[in-house]
Amino acid sequence: MKILLTNDDGIEAVGLKALRCHLREFGEVCTVAPSHDKSGCGAGINCDGLIEVCKHSSFFDRKRYKVRGTPATCVRLGVQVLLPECDLVVSGINYGRNTGGNILHSGTLGACMEAASLGLPSLAISCERGENFGLLIGDKIIEDILVYFISKKYNKEDHGTFISINIPDAAPADMKELKFCRHGHSKWSGQPVLVDKRHEWSWYKLEGYQPECQEEGTDIYWLRQKYITWSKIQIKDWNA
Repeated sequence: MKILLTNDDGIEAVGLKALRCHLREFGEVCTVAPSHDKSGCGAGINCDGLIEVCKHSSFFDRKRYKVRGTPATCVRLGVQVLLPECDLVVSGINYGRNTGGNILHSGTLGACMEAASLGLPSLAISCERGENFGLLIGDKIIEDILVYFISKKYNKEDHGTFISINIPDAAPADMKELKFCRHGHSKWSGQPVLVDKRHEWSWYKLEGYQPECQEEGTDIYWLRQKYITWSKIQIKDWNA
């Protein structure tokens, strides 16, 4: 199996490196990831100007490329140029959950949207921020998720969909089982806040939070109960 690995936190992110170690047990892995943090870029692609690609291999990681572009751009380059016989696209492990309205902004999920639009099965893995992040990304939980996804050949024939996994901030011993659920509908409430202004220039930053969705049965609801959530995202209508 040939697996394309990407993320939105950048090629040096610890979540990406941990996921590559897990994926090596399942086949040939080619890492194609942004050169810098591209969180919040959604499914945007670089469609204007040149795209810079640099081989960033090491002794333990021969097929590793950094791209001055978005995660979705990395997927397109990977699938069509760097790993043309790709069987599966995996994105993550994201530092922070991707639940509810984050689907609109997440580069981690944007990479999977691009893969789904190209007819490839894809899986996004995100881990809630907290004191357990470093422990969880190397835990057997990740391997178990990959085994289940790959053994079931999940969404291989169901084109126009991808799977989004969210892992709660909890010690592995306190973690509950996999919960199949729908994606929540809460949205991020970011507001522009003026930081500085000089002459004709102004500098803003976005400050906000994602309200908790209390509706039972959603990914946000189950994540609060310390379940690992599994949600199938459909983009079929977008590709009609």
